[in-house]
This record gives sequence, C-alpha cells and structure tokens, in this order.
Amino acid sequence: MSNGELAIGLKLEAKNPTEQRVLDYLRANASEILIEKINAGDKTIKGAMSYCKEEARKLGAEGGCVVVDDETVFGWVIHFFEEDELKEPKKPEPRVAGKAVVHKAKGPRSAETLQKAALKRFEAAPEGSDEEDSDEVEDDESPTYKEPLAPQKPKPKKSVFQSLFTEFAEPDPF
Repeated sequence: MSNGELAIGLKLEAKNPTEQRVLDYLRANASEILIEKINAGDKTIKGAMSYCKEEARKLGAEGGCVVVDDETVFGWVIHFFEEDELKEPKKPEPRVAGKAVVHKAKGPRSAETLQKAALKRFEAAPEGSDEEDSDEVEDDESPTYKEPLAPQKPKPKKSVFQSLFTEFAEPDPF
C-alpha cells in the first residue's frame, strides 16, 4: 500500500483550520509505521498542538516573540505521535460551585495594641531568649506598663526635581 492509501485511514479528527492543516500534512507525509502508531494510540491533534505550543514557549523562555517555521512545527507533531513518553495534556478539573470563604483582614493596629503585643512578648520570653512569639493580643488584656509612644513626624517628600537637584548639586568627592 502507498502512503496515500494508508493515510486516509488515520483515526484523527481536525476541529479547526490549524488542526486540518496538520492532518493534511500527516496524510501526505506519515510513514506506514507512524500511521499504525497513531491509529493504535489515543493521542489527538489537539494534544499535538499543545505539545507544539509548549516547545515554542521553551524557545522563547528568555522573553520576546517566537517565530517557528512550518517544518519545525510539523517535526514536533511527528515527534509527539512517535514518542510514547509524550502524553496528552491533562484536562483541567471542573470547577465546583460553592460558597467562597472570606477572611476579613485585620485593620491597622493602634499604637496601644502594638504596645500590648510587645509587652506580652517581653514578659513571656525567658531571659536571654531570642524566640519570636505571636503578635496576637486579646483586647481585654491590660498591660502592667504603659508608656506613650513618641509621636513620629512624617518626613517631607521631595519632588523629583528636588531629588535630582540634590543628587547633582553635591560636589564630586573625586
């Protein structure tokens, strides 16, 4: 039998023009051994296309655009069908409808809450210990030591011009 007669019996289905082009190529160029392997296996053209996309991604792993000639892509397709180790990509698991669990984030902590947490860690840590404990403090706990935190003045923000000016206005040390 010739390639043309065997290729017609390929058990592959094309679902779009790209897959049809690959199927036409296989019909015209596949060897008898490859045709038998394709028909005996459970691989699809869609799986071959996924393999080709992954190979192209590897070429462009360093970033940028990738252009691959037809000969290389058809070579990847044949390689996909020849190698038993290459499998069809797994289908993603279906999403299950259900209730979403939402955890409310704790708001900003007040200075008093932070003081309580620091005091609790200090009192709970054995002397000379460098262990870190949880920052959690119950609201009904009252610390034995209260000292107000010194108010922090915000630093004035420099404009881009001021930043550049001060950077270049300073004399060169050399």
